[in-house]
Amino acid sequence: MPRRILIDADPGVDDALALALALRSPELSPVAVCAVNGNASVEKAAANALRILDVLNPSPRPPVAKGADQPLSRPRVGAEHVHGGDGLGGATELRGQNGSLRYPPSETPLDQRHAVDLILDAADEETVLAALGPLTNVALAVRADARKMRRYAELVVMGGAFRTSGNVTPQAEFNVYADPHALQEVLAAGLQLTFIPLDATSSVLLTPQTLAEARGSLGRFTRDISAQLLAFTQKAAGVNGMHVHDALVIAYLLDESLFRLEHVCARVETAEGASLGRTYHEAGGTPNARAAFEADEARILALLKSRVLSLQPDGDR
Repeated sequence: MPRRILIDADPGVDDALALALALRSPELSPVAVCAVNGNASVEKAAANALRILDVLNPSPRPPVAKGADQPLSRPRVGAEHVHGGDGLGGATELRGQNGSLRYPPSETPLDQRHAVDLILDAADEETVLAALGPLTNVALAVRADARKMRRYAELVVMGGAFRTSGNVTPQAEFNVYADPHALQEVLAAGLQLTFIPLDATSSVLLTPQTLAEARGSLGRFTRDISAQLLAFTQKAAGVNGMHVHDALVIAYLLDESLFRLEHVCARVETAEGASLGRTYHEAGGTPNARAAFEADEARILALLKSRVLSLQPDGDR
Protein backbone atom coordinates (compact mmCIF):
# COMPACT_ATOMS: atom_id res chain seq x y z
CA MET A 1 0.00 0.00 0.00
CA PRO A 2 1.25 3.51 -0.75
CA ARG A 3 2.48 5.50 2.23
CA ARG A 4 0.01 8.21 3.22
CA ILE A 5 1.48 11.71 3.51
CA LEU A 6 0.09 15.16 4.22
CA ILE A 7 2.19 17.98 2.77
CA ASP A 8 2.33 21.36 4.52
CA ALA A 9 4.15 23.81 2.23
CA ASP A 10 4.67 27.38 1.07
CA PRO A 11 5.09 26.99 -2.73
CA GLY A 12 7.84 28.08 -3.64
CA VAL A 13 9.88 26.63 -6.49
CA ASP A 14 11.43 23.74 -4.56
CA ASP A 15 8.05 23.06 -2.93
CA ALA A 16 6.66 22.62 -6.44
CA LEU A 17 9.34 20.06 -7.25
CA ALA A 18 8.60 18.27 -3.98
CA LEU A 19 4.90 18.11 -4.81
CA ALA A 20 5.70 16.83 -8.29
CA LEU A 21 7.98 14.12 -6.94
CA ALA A 22 5.40 13.05 -4.35
CA LEU A 23 2.56 12.88 -6.85
CA ARG A 24 4.69 11.05 -9.44
CA SER A 25 5.76 8.40 -6.93
CA PRO A 26 3.40 5.41 -6.64
CA GLU A 27 4.94 4.54 -3.26
CA LEU A 28 3.30 7.66 -1.78
CA SER A 29 -0.31 8.75 -1.42
CA PRO A 30 -0.63 12.50 -0.73
CA VAL A 31 -3.91 12.91 1.14
CA ALA A 32 -3.90 16.71 1.34
CA VAL A 33 -1.81 19.84 0.76
CA CYS A 34 -1.84 22.64 3.32
CA ALA A 35 -0.54 26.11 2.54
CA VAL A 36 1.37 28.29 4.99
CA ASN A 37 2.85 31.77 4.76
CA GLY A 38 6.55 31.63 3.85
CA ASN A 39 8.16 31.89 0.43
CA ALA A 40 5.03 33.81 -0.59
CA SER A 41 1.90 35.00 1.19
CA VAL A 42 -0.43 32.23 2.26
CA GLU A 43 -2.93 33.34 -0.40
CA LYS A 44 -0.34 32.96 -3.15
CA ALA A 45 1.02 29.74 -1.64
CA ALA A 46 -2.46 28.20 -1.70
CA ALA A 47 -3.11 29.41 -5.25
CA ASN A 48 0.25 28.00 -6.32
CA ALA A 49 -0.55 24.62 -4.78
CA LEU A 50 -3.75 24.51 -6.84
CA ARG A 51 -1.85 25.50 -10.00
CA ILE A 52 0.77 22.81 -9.40
CA LEU A 53 -1.97 20.21 -9.03
CA ASP A 54 -3.52 21.46 -12.28
CA VAL A 55 -0.21 20.78 -14.04
CA LEU A 56 0.20 17.36 -12.43
CA ASN A 57 -3.48 16.38 -12.76
CA PRO A 58 -3.33 13.59 -10.16
CA SER A 59 -6.13 11.12 -9.59
CA PRO A 60 -7.38 11.26 -6.95
CA ARG A 61 -6.65 14.93 -6.46
CA PRO A 62 -5.76 15.86 -2.86
CA PRO A 63 -7.60 18.81 -1.32
CA VAL A 64 -5.74 22.07 -0.68
CA ALA A 65 -6.40 24.13 2.44
CA LYS A 66 -5.16 27.58 3.43
CA GLY A 67 -3.47 28.05 6.78
CA ALA A 68 -1.63 30.68 8.80
CA ASP A 69 -0.96 34.03 7.16
CA GLN A 70 1.55 35.22 9.79
CA PRO A 71 4.18 33.65 12.07
CA LEU A 72 3.18 32.94 15.67
CA SER A 73 4.73 36.02 17.23
CA ARG A 74 7.10 37.86 14.93
CA PRO A 75 6.78 39.91 11.73
CA ARG A 76 6.46 38.04 8.46
CA VAL A 77 9.65 37.12 6.61
CA GLY A 78 9.16 36.36 2.92
CA ALA A 79 11.35 35.09 0.10
CA GLU A 80 9.83 36.80 -2.91
CA HIS A 81 13.26 38.15 -3.84
CA VAL A 82 14.32 34.53 -4.36
CA HIS A 83 11.16 32.82 -5.62
CA GLY A 84 9.54 35.77 -7.39
CA GLY A 85 6.62 37.95 -6.42
CA ASP A 86 4.20 35.12 -7.18
CA GLY A 87 6.35 32.48 -5.49
CA LEU A 88 6.80 30.60 -8.76
CA GLY A 89 9.49 32.65 -10.46
CA GLY A 90 7.00 34.78 -12.39
CA ALA A 91 5.57 31.74 -14.16
CA THR A 92 2.00 32.78 -13.34
CA GLU A 93 2.43 35.74 -15.72
CA LEU A 94 3.69 33.71 -18.68
CA ARG A 95 1.46 33.57 -21.74
CA GLY A 96 1.14 31.21 -24.66
CA GLN A 97 1.21 32.10 -28.33
CA ASN A 98 -2.51 32.89 -28.26
CA GLY A 99 -2.01 35.35 -25.40
CA SER A 100 -3.70 33.25 -22.72
CA LEU A 101 -2.04 32.59 -19.40
CA ARG A 102 0.08 29.44 -19.47
CA TYR A 103 -0.72 28.70 -15.81
CA PRO A 104 -4.03 30.45 -15.05
CA PRO A 105 -5.66 30.51 -11.63
CA SER A 106 -7.11 27.12 -10.85
CA GLU A 107 -10.84 26.56 -11.18
CA THR A 108 -10.67 24.03 -8.32
CA PRO A 109 -11.75 25.65 -5.05
CA LEU A 110 -9.83 25.47 -1.81
CA ASP A 111 -11.03 23.08 0.86
CA GLN A 112 -13.28 24.99 3.23
CA ARG A 113 -11.41 23.75 6.30
CA HIS A 114 -8.57 25.73 7.81
CA ALA A 115 -5.26 23.95 7.24
CA VAL A 116 -4.90 23.31 10.98
CA ASP A 117 -8.21 21.44 11.03
CA LEU A 118 -7.21 19.40 8.01
CA ILE A 119 -3.87 18.54 9.63
CA LEU A 120 -5.67 17.36 12.75
CA ASP A 121 -8.28 15.44 10.75
CA ALA A 122 -5.55 13.49 8.93
CA ALA A 123 -3.52 12.56 12.01
CA ASP A 124 -3.12 8.81 12.39
CA GLU A 125 -0.44 6.15 12.76
CA GLU A 126 -0.32 5.45 9.02
CA THR A 127 0.26 9.04 7.88
CA VAL A 128 3.45 11.11 7.69
CA LEU A 129 3.31 14.90 7.95
CA ALA A 130 5.84 16.44 5.56
CA ALA A 131 6.53 20.07 6.52
CA LEU A 132 8.22 21.97 3.68
CA GLY A 133 7.74 25.53 4.94
CA PRO A 134 7.69 27.42 8.23
CA LEU A 135 6.09 25.34 10.98
CA THR A 136 3.32 27.78 11.89
CA ASN A 137 0.45 25.50 10.83
CA VAL A 138 2.03 22.54 12.60
CA ALA A 139 2.55 24.51 15.82
CA LEU A 140 -1.04 25.74 15.77
CA ALA A 141 -2.21 22.15 15.35
CA VAL A 142 -0.04 21.16 18.32
CA ARG A 143 -1.62 23.95 20.38
CA ALA A 144 -5.07 22.73 19.42
CA ASP A 145 -4.49 19.01 20.14
CA ALA A 146 -0.96 17.82 20.90
CA ARG A 147 -2.15 14.30 21.70
CA LYS A 148 -3.76 13.91 18.29
CA MET A 149 -0.64 15.29 16.59
CA ARG A 150 1.44 12.60 18.26
CA ARG A 151 -0.58 10.04 16.30
CA TYR A 152 1.33 10.94 13.15
CA ALA A 153 3.77 8.20 12.21
CA GLU A 154 6.41 10.88 11.68
CA LEU A 155 6.87 14.60 11.14
CA VAL A 156 9.56 15.25 8.54
CA VAL A 157 10.77 18.85 8.48
CA MET A 158 12.76 20.58 5.79
CA GLY A 159 14.51 23.06 8.01
CA GLY A 160 17.49 23.92 10.11
CA ALA A 161 21.24 24.14 9.73
CA PHE A 162 22.99 22.19 12.48
CA ARG A 163 26.64 22.09 11.38
CA THR A 164 26.60 24.35 8.35
CA SER A 165 25.81 27.98 7.57
CA GLY A 166 22.29 29.26 7.18
CA ASN A 167 20.78 30.55 3.95
CA VAL A 168 18.99 33.65 5.30
CA THR A 169 21.49 34.64 8.01
CA PRO A 170 24.90 33.13 8.72
CA GLN A 171 23.30 30.93 11.38
CA ALA A 172 19.69 30.37 10.31
CA GLU A 173 17.84 28.47 7.61
CA PHE A 174 14.81 30.23 6.11
CA ASN A 175 11.94 27.99 7.25
CA VAL A 176 13.13 28.07 10.86
CA TYR A 177 14.03 31.77 10.79
CA ALA A 178 10.57 32.65 9.45
CA ASP A 179 8.96 31.21 12.60
CA PRO A 180 11.45 29.93 15.20
CA HIS A 181 8.81 30.00 17.93
CA ALA A 182 6.76 27.49 15.94
CA LEU A 183 9.69 25.07 15.84
CA GLN A 184 10.22 25.56 19.57
CA GLU A 185 6.63 24.52 20.28
CA VAL A 186 6.85 21.56 17.92
CA LEU A 187 10.07 20.35 19.59
CA ALA A 188 8.31 20.41 22.96
CA ALA A 189 5.36 18.35 21.72
CA GLY A 190 7.04 14.95 21.63
CA LEU A 191 6.37 14.06 18.00
CA GLN A 192 8.38 11.49 16.05
CA LEU A 193 10.56 14.07 14.30
CA THR A 194 13.11 13.98 11.49
CA PHE A 195 14.95 17.01 10.10
CA ILE A 196 16.18 17.27 6.52
CA PRO A 197 18.34 20.37 7.10
CA LEU A 198 20.72 22.38 4.96
CA ASP A 199 23.48 20.02 6.13
CA ALA A 200 22.00 17.50 3.67
CA THR A 201 20.09 19.58 1.14
CA SER A 202 22.97 21.91 0.25
CA SER A 203 24.81 19.03 -1.37
CA VAL A 204 22.17 18.46 -4.08
CA LEU A 205 22.28 20.88 -7.00
CA LEU A 206 19.98 20.89 -10.01
CA THR A 207 21.80 22.50 -12.94
CA PRO A 208 20.45 24.45 -15.92
CA GLN A 209 21.90 21.75 -18.16
CA THR A 210 19.79 19.10 -16.46
CA LEU A 211 16.66 21.26 -16.57
CA ALA A 212 17.18 21.89 -20.28
CA GLU A 213 16.70 18.16 -20.88
CA ALA A 214 13.34 18.01 -19.10
CA ARG A 215 10.46 16.77 -21.23
CA GLY A 216 6.69 17.05 -21.26
CA SER A 217 4.39 19.67 -19.77
CA LEU A 218 5.79 18.98 -16.31
CA GLY A 219 9.33 19.51 -17.61
CA ARG A 220 8.30 22.79 -19.21
CA PHE A 221 6.63 23.89 -15.98
CA THR A 222 9.79 23.06 -14.05
CA ARG A 223 11.90 25.15 -16.42
CA ASP A 224 9.42 28.02 -16.31
CA ILE A 225 9.36 28.26 -12.52
CA SER A 226 13.11 27.74 -12.11
CA ALA A 227 14.55 30.42 -14.39
CA GLN A 228 14.44 33.28 -11.86
CA LEU A 229 15.80 31.13 -9.01
CA LEU A 230 18.68 29.95 -11.20
CA ALA A 231 19.51 33.57 -12.06
CA PHE A 232 19.33 34.55 -8.38
CA THR A 233 21.70 31.82 -7.20
CA GLN A 234 24.13 32.58 -10.00
CA LYS A 235 24.22 36.29 -9.13
CA ALA A 236 24.08 35.98 -5.33
CA ALA A 237 26.39 33.02 -4.81
CA GLY A 238 28.06 32.30 -8.13
CA VAL A 239 26.40 28.88 -8.17
CA ASN A 240 25.48 27.31 -11.50
CA GLY A 241 22.27 25.64 -10.39
CA MET A 242 19.65 25.61 -7.65
CA HIS A 243 19.24 23.61 -4.48
CA VAL A 244 16.04 21.59 -4.36
CA HIS A 245 15.74 21.58 -0.57
CA ASP A 246 12.09 20.56 -0.16
CA ALA A 247 12.25 17.75 -2.69
CA LEU A 248 14.70 15.96 -0.40
CA VAL A 249 11.95 15.42 2.17
CA ILE A 250 10.07 13.41 -0.44
CA ALA A 251 13.26 11.60 -1.42
CA TYR A 252 13.73 10.65 2.23
CA LEU A 253 10.20 9.26 2.41
CA LEU A 254 10.92 7.18 -0.68
CA ASP A 255 14.28 5.84 0.50
CA GLU A 256 15.95 6.62 3.83
CA SER A 257 19.19 5.07 2.59
CA LEU A 258 19.73 8.21 0.50
CA PHE A 259 20.75 9.98 3.73
CA ARG A 260 23.09 9.59 6.68
CA LEU A 261 20.99 10.22 9.77
CA GLU A 262 21.96 10.91 13.37
CA HIS A 263 19.98 11.23 16.59
CA VAL A 264 20.15 14.77 17.97
CA CYS A 265 18.86 16.82 20.87
CA ALA A 266 17.52 19.60 18.65
CA ARG A 267 17.13 23.12 19.97
CA VAL A 268 16.29 26.47 18.35
CA GLU A 269 17.25 30.02 19.29
CA THR A 270 14.21 32.27 19.64
CA ALA A 271 15.79 35.37 21.22
CA GLU A 272 16.07 38.38 18.93
CA GLY A 273 19.60 38.95 17.69
CA ALA A 274 22.20 37.53 15.37
CA SER A 275 21.46 33.95 16.41
CA LEU A 276 17.68 34.07 15.90
CA GLY A 277 16.55 30.88 14.18
CA ARG A 278 19.76 28.97 14.81
CA THR A 279 19.25 25.23 15.21
CA TYR A 280 21.76 23.21 17.17
CA HIS A 281 22.39 19.94 18.96
CA GLU A 282 22.49 20.32 22.73
CA ALA A 283 25.43 18.23 23.89
CA GLY A 284 24.41 15.80 26.61
CA GLY A 285 20.71 16.37 26.04
CA THR A 286 18.20 13.61 25.45
CA PRO A 287 17.71 13.00 21.72
CA ASN A 288 14.35 14.28 20.47
CA ALA A 289 14.81 13.95 16.71
CA ARG A 290 16.85 12.56 13.88
CA ALA A 291 18.68 14.80 11.43
CA ALA A 292 20.18 14.10 8.02
CA PHE A 293 23.79 15.22 7.65
CA GLU A 294 24.68 13.78 4.25
CA ALA A 295 22.69 13.11 1.09
CA ASP A 296 23.46 10.96 -1.94
CA GLU A 297 23.36 13.62 -4.65
CA ALA A 298 23.71 11.25 -7.62
CA ARG A 299 20.85 8.98 -6.57
CA ILE A 300 18.56 11.86 -5.60
CA LEU A 301 19.13 13.61 -8.92
CA ALA A 302 18.48 10.31 -10.71
CA LEU A 303 15.17 10.09 -8.85
CA LEU A 304 14.18 13.60 -9.92
CA LYS A 305 15.24 12.97 -13.50
CA SER A 306 13.28 9.76 -13.83
CA ARG A 307 10.10 10.85 -12.04
CA VAL A 308 9.84 14.58 -12.68
CA LEU A 309 12.18 15.89 -15.35
CA SER A 310 11.99 13.11 -17.93
CA LEU A 311 8.34 12.14 -17.71
CA GLN A 312 6.27 12.78 -20.82
CA PRO A 313 2.66 12.69 -19.61
CA ASP A 314 1.28 14.29 -22.77
CA GLY A 315 4.09 13.70 -25.27
CA ASP A 316 5.05 17.35 -25.74
CA ARG A 317 8.43 18.89 -25.00
